[in-house]
Amino acid sequence: MDKALENIMILLQRRYNFLREIGRLTDELAEATERRDTVSASLLLEMRGEQMERHAACEGELRRQTEEEISLRRKLYAIALGPISQADGWTEGVSPAQAAMIQKIREIRVRTQSLIEQIRAKDSMLARRVRHR
Repeated sequence: MDKALENIMILLQRRYNFLREIGRLTDELAEATERRDTVSASLLLEMRGEQMERHAACEGELRRQTEEEISLRRKLYAIALGPISQADGWTEGVSPAQAAMIQKIREIRVRTQSLIEQIRAKDSMLARRVRHR
């Protein structure tokens, strides 16, 4: 289970990094839109799309990782992709080292969820601006 948890942690961190880049590109896109710079906006949309594709590939790999070990499938899926609100049960019956990795995974997931909410808010604001022009 240690190797599986480590792989999940790495993939979740990678996913978080892709989302940070999507957030940065979203900010730049908002600035380009504000300036009415359609060339830059087009390039930024393309770059953002590429990051979204990388994010989706990472998400797919994360799902595959949770399914690799049949005996741990449910537990790994819950840790990697399940509701964060049920995180209290994630460390039951695991070693202290595994509990530490699971806690780190939980922290990454909480940061990721916050980042996703920020990106969604920015997207919504950007869409409203574009519609009203």
